[in-house]
Amino acid sequence: MISTKHITEGLKSHPVLKHTPTLLKRWKGNQARLFNLTENHRKVQLKISEDRYKNDLSCLLISMHEPIKMNGPFDWDNSDIEIQFDDTHYKVIDTINQFEITCDSVSVVEKYNNQTKK
Repeated sequence: MISTKHITEGLKSHPVLKHTPTLLKRWKGNQARLFNLTENHRKVQLKISEDRYKNDLSCLLISMHEPIKMNGPFDWDNSDIEIQFDDTHYKVIDTINQFEITCDSVSVVEKYNNQTKK
């Protein structure tokens, strides 16, 4: 299993996850909120920001495509996100806050003042 909490050769070569440990560390401790659960493309997004209720702030946006299983709160403080990959599915986890989503694919981007950076 590849995890963003453990820097291994598998993580360093993973096309999606290799850059996420730095991003997740940068946003650790901020507020989290699930939103944009869509039926047509089956996607749910997790926003990490200083204030989960304001939409115009910079944030880390984690998109989980084809979610399979969800467990946990819809919003929480003091986030500590980890992403795992087991050769089949991704898991977006916050162990401290008892949050977990299993999905087919994941993408992570930072948004600054309504601009997106990968």
